[in-house]
Amino acid sequence: MDARAPCGSAEYQVSLFSVLSSHSHLAHEPLIPNTGCGKTVIASYLDQNAPTRLVFSHSYALSGSQEHPAKLSLAASVLGQVLEAEVQGAAASLQPLTEQFTSCLRCHPSRLLDQLVSTLAAIPEDFTLLVDGLDECRDAKDLHATLQHLAELSAASRNARVVLVSRYKEDFRALLHDAFHLPIDQRVVASDITRFIHKEIDRNPKLVPLRHDIFNKVETEAQGMFLWARMMIDYIKTAGTPRRQRERLKAFPIGLSAAYGRYLTEKGAELEEHQLRLRRNIFSLLIAAERPLSIDEVATAVALRPAEELSTDDILLQPEKDIMEICWPLVQAQDGQLRLIHASVREFLLSNPPAAGVPKTSFRITLGDAHKYMARVCLNQLSQPRFASVENIASLLLTNVCPELQPNTSTSPIAPRSTLYEYACLHWHHHVSSSPVDISLADQVNHFLHSSTSFIS
Repeated sequence: MDARAPCGSAEYQVSLFSVLSSHSHLAHEPLIPNTGCGKTVIASYLDQNAPTRLVFSHSYALSGSQEHPAKLSLAASVLGQVLEAEVQGAAASLQPLTEQFTSCLRCHPSRLLDQLVSTLAAIPEDFTLLVDGLDECRDAKDLHATLQHLAELSAASRNARVVLVSRYKEDFRALLHDAFHLPIDQRVVASDITRFIHKEIDRNPKLVPLRHDIFNKVETEAQGMFLWARMMIDYIKTAGTPRRQRERLKAFPIGLSAAYGRYLTEKGAELEEHQLRLRRNIFSLLIAAERPLSIDEVATAVALRPAEELSTDDILLQPEKDIMEICWPLVQAQDGQLRLIHASVREFLLSNPPAAGVPKTSFRITLGDAHKYMARVCLNQLSQPRFASVENIASLLLTNVCPELQPNTSTSPIAPRSTLYEYACLHWHHHVSSSPVDISLADQVNHFLHSSTSFIS
């Protein structure tokens, strides 16, 4: 989880956690009605400052695959943390499962979640289970099953402190009727935003002359959205003159969707046609990806061409700098990975028709088109000539079918396989099946399935 909280947030979060800590046996659910008001920041702080020795956390925003059920993602992540923590008796209770299945993906998600509940319920000391971003689960039945199991855990163990951090959903109140609910509304977040603005102005002397106007703007238009306030400050800071600062402050719109639209429209006016296509392709990759993609993977993906071998002439010279230049601030690079800054960015890019006040521009993307682009990327990667060699196929067989026969050598005659290659092997079929009907994509799939490289997948 991202531990880098915005300045000025710790004081509020300490008081928040004092409330949560006083209800040790209940399942806690801070309900956050406003998008962008900082729930993941709060979750990060709680993760680092829990009063129990054992803390297990899971963030759906950072967990990766949307192809697998939410309950599988949660159970696999937390059980892995339990084993790493060497919790007493955990390894023995999981032994029947590990002996039967070589991978969590081979185990039915409901069984894995049942195992999670029984394993956690048997822990003999107090522990905290922190789950962030349940609202990002897209399957209602899967979400219900996950919430029911979390409620069972809270009822089965007096040692469990279950904390859910999420945007408000009616389902939560119905399924967690015995839980303690802590709404984090505009009034609560306002003081924290004010502290953040004070810190930012103190760190940026060029903003001091606008202090009064900035606070008036925040007071009347922030609507409890921490992300909106941060974006507004960043927007003003990039202005080159005092006049332009004032103009940007006045023009910055109300609401996240309108702010996203302004950023993309203004930046789009400065970009050349090939840069606009590149920006759209990057957004499509981040929308459709089944796990977070590295910067190098994105750089490779946008350089691939159908029926052509990848050329270094097509790869971005400075991938992170070039990507951030056209996609900032809706994309962030962190720990070598590229992500959308917030779940609401994905919703904005996929929204149709555009939200009120947002211009109709070329950055609108359909989910089907995003999957179609990703499907083409995967097929282009898998169809690279270097992956069709007999040596490559033999190495894959030895590694994945008969690892005990793999030669113990530091050198290999085959071309190195990138992580994008591994991603394509695992997910190309999912992206193809999620794409709208398209003759050219069907032809590409047909060509791939009749080529020697299709053996690898």
